[in-house]
Amino acid sequence: MTSPEIINLVHDLLSSVPELAEIQEWNKANSLVTLASTGGSIGIEKEEFEAYTRDEDEATAYLSIVLWIKNADPVEGEAQVRALAQAARKVLIKYRTLNGAVDDSFVHKINYATADGGKSIMLHLAELDYRVSYMAERSESDNEDLPAPDTIEQDLGRV
Repeated sequence: MTSPEIINLVHDLLSSVPELAEIQEWNKANSLVTLASTGGSIGIEKEEFEAYTRDEDEATAYLSIVLWIKNADPVEGEAQVRALAQAARKVLIKYRTLNGAVDDSFVHKINYATADGGKSIMLHLAELDYRVSYMAERSESDNEDLPAPDTIEQDLGRV
């Protein structure tokens, strides 16, 4: 499993469920907010790795899922973005292994914000701190191009 694959899995899940049909625009980028329509962005902020075997590491990807909505009414807009965030959280809980592709996942927190864009435009945001645990390959499976250990020793002896 790689981080681009995780972004694709989360994107495909969130963009296809009826609970989030109101979100018209999805981006695979960290915190990319556009004003074209109600939208969301999915990006990985960091990854952590722990040694597991010679071939795999236990990995955690820290994803930021940002949802936004434009609404000039602050009360209504905030309520709408909170509802979207909770719907996304429940979908992510329901599909916590992303259909068996990862070990586990969890929404750790949701931050909310409102920005006044002027001209009767208010942007309401929700950012989900979503973490995915998975097994990451440590090296490529095709090792034919790697030198044999005895060749490495010979080359080092010449230095």
